[in-house]
Amino acid sequence: MTKEDGSLVKEWVTDGTVKEFELKDGKYTFTEISAPAKYQVATAITFEVKNGKAIVKGIEVTGNTIVMVDKLKELPPP
Repeated sequence: MTKEDGSLVKEWVTDGTVKEFELKDGKYTFTEISAPAKYQVATAITFEVKNGKAIVKGIEVTGNTIVMVDKLKELPPP
């Protein structure tokens, strides 16, 4: 996860557990570097924290939870 200026805020390897942390007001991008086998790398999510609330595409996120979901890769027919 990076700030608007590109500086690194958080970095971790997904292990199936939920990651929770507080962010200061500002703009951030949540980026997946690599995906598990059989999955596509998810599209980056840009969001803003304003007055302690997470906002994605101008819409306040319920519960301040941002979820990134990997889609299965399309496999060629057998």
